[in-house]
Amino acid sequence: MQQIDAIRRAKQQQGNANHLNLFGMFVFGALGLGVLNLLLLVGLFTSMNRLSQKAPPSLVQTVDGRSIVTYAMESKDRTPIVIRRFTIDTMTMLLSASGKLPGTPDQPNQTIDAGITIKLPDRTERRVSTSTWQSSFALSADFRNSALQGISELMTPDVFTGRAQVLLVPQTISDPEKIGDGQWKVNMIANLVTISAGNPEGITIPFNKEIFLRAIDTPPPNEVTTPLQKAVYQARSSGLEIYGMRDYTPGNLKK
Repeated sequence: MQQIDAIRRAKQQQGNANHLNLFGMFVFGALGLGVLNLLLLVGLFTSMNRLSQKAPPSLVQTVDGRSIVTYAMESKDRTPIVIRRFTIDTMTMLLSASGKLPGTPDQPNQTIDAGITIKLPDRTERRVSTSTWQSSFALSADFRNSALQGISELMTPDVFTGRAQVLLVPQTISDPEKIGDGQWKVNMIANLVTISAGNPEGITIPFNKEIFLRAIDTPPPNEVTTPLQKAVYQARSSGLEIYGMRDYTPGNLKK
């Protein structure tokens, strides 16, 4: 009987020893995993710290081989030079009409620009140049139609027969004034000149405007497949749009 009890005690002690060994192995395994996890976190922190201190790329290359200088900024920020250049280019394209379409490799000779028909509120129809229509996608959707209607009334019909040309000549454009988050106002002093055979010296009228702009997202280039999509992309590739315009009266420069 004593032998049986001794055997039982020996087995119990052996079982306790096995449990202690398993528990110790578990503790050491958990400790090893904790150390490994700590090393990984330290490595990740070091990499992120180096990345945060690394200067952002200032030069990128496009698929057509052109190099472009870039600047790090918030998504709704635009530099003054970009705003001014966009305003001048867009307004010049909107208000100018050469009377001819540009040539192509298949048709190098320029052809008469018949224009794009615009319906006015009184249901009459006028026309704007093709370049005006294409650049009008740089205007906001709620401003585009009224702007095209106003521009059509400034275009002489002789433009669309090749007997006249209209050109916007910017004189000065102010530095952009920030009026909101991703919104600016610029003042443009310009002249609208109409040249024809009867008036080769040109008829000049002032075209002074307060122009309101805001930042937008540019359309993805991979969606540019049709001529319409190409026109939209080119007009909006600067990440800006004009959403309003009103007459501007310059102050007395002598004061």
